[in-house]
Amino acid sequence: MVKDLRVLVIDDENMIREIIKAVLTNAGCEVAEAADGAIGLKILESESFDLVITDILMPEKEGI
Repeated sequence: MVKDLRVLVIDDENMIREIIKAVLTNAGCEVAEAADGAIGLKILESESFDLVITDILMPEKEGI
């Protein structure tokens, strides 16, 4: 169980983000989402996370 883990999911595909969020939320994680790397970086500037799950190839800013 990964209860109380804060996770940021960054992916440009809405369905992928929703699936990952559903699985992690069901496991007890707090999940934030971003649709691309640029948005993900803005979120990371203001919040802290235990884990970031990111797609590699995205518009605006890649996951690398």
